[in-house]
Amino acid sequence: MSRRLNPAWPIVGALVALIIVAAFYLLGPRSRHAAPTALQPTPTGSVNILIIGKDARAVGPVVNEGRQRNRREDESHSDIIIVCHVNFGIPAVNLVAIPRDLLVEVPGITAAASNTDFTHMEKITHTYAIGGDKLLRKTVTNLLGIPIHRSIAFDFDTFRMVFDVLRPFVGRLRVGGVNL
Repeated sequence: MSRRLNPAWPIVGALVALIIVAAFYLLGPRSRHAAPTALQPTPTGSVNILIIGKDARAVGPVVNEGRQRNRREDESHSDIIIVCHVNFGIPAVNLVAIPRDLLVEVPGITAAASNTDFTHMEKITHTYAIGGDKLLRKTVTNLLGIPIHRSIAFDFDTFRMVFDVLRPFVGRLRVGGVNL
């Protein structure tokens, strides 16, 4: 006489295995050197953040009425470049916009003989396409003579999605009598 296996046992076994894996993940060993994520002031009491608005577009068709993140272009230009200086001592925030067509000397790429040697300079918008965030940070540091501590990059979809998330908390935004 053969014994039939109760159909609930495979499900119970799978649940026990899932609980063991989850417990190991949650309670298991952790790295001792966690990377700091909090924005801490430098010894001068301030932080400089580079805000980048890039022109990356969707590679494939837009689905789900544009509410879904699609694969983006690998190379894009930085259309908006803003340096945000946060002073924790006052407290104050200052924003400085850098024109996208500004000709600059790009560290490691161009070498201008003088400040007016425009033939050996590059538009700052192209530096993001050439070397990404890292090269743009170096270029802005070289241009302004200040360190850039952090950076954040947005594209069209990210900007729209942020407003979609904030809309219930902010309500209708109006500027000059026009609904945004």
